[in-house]
Amino acid sequence: MLHLFWTLLNIGLIIFFLVICFRATKLIREKMGLFAAVVFVVGLFSGNSTRKESKPTRTIGLAPKINIRPASHRIRYSTIDKNWVNRIELTVETGTDSTSGKTVALSATPHLMGSITGYGWEPHLVSVEATKDRKITYGVSGTMHWKLLGVTVYDEVKHLTGTLEANPL
Repeated sequence: MLHLFWTLLNIGLIIFFLVICFRATKLIREKMGLFAAVVFVVGLFSGNSTRKESKPTRTIGLAPKINIRPASHRIRYSTIDKNWVNRIELTVETGTDSTSGKTVALSATPHLMGSITGYGWEPHLVSVEATKDRKITYGVSGTMHWKLLGVTVYDEVKHLTGTLEANPL
């Protein structure tokens, strides 16, 4: 329920901010002229939109793709964390080792899906291991960034573990 409230709070603040901007633009146009209003609007839209480079996620437990049987690739996915507005999904690519015949993990990537208004997800470490019964055990560590109007106000560290069922795409 907290996640839904946080999303609605962010949407409400964005709408309130837009109303303030429209009123400020109107006031600037009346007091200073059309040119000043245009400069104000251009300044608002050209704000500092520096995008932070994401660090690569460290993944352990992956096998090299050299010894994989042809046509044995499978993609397995699972929702590993879910709340009212979004979820974290893990996608794992698997294959069969040509020498041992065992299922091995080739790649693993966690994603934030759903409404991301007010949230950011930064995975740090993914650990995957194929079990004997053709299932995948995983461990995912990352940080959920709680944002208000794009500014991070709280960082929540998440450690998610479990077993991924075999459901190829």
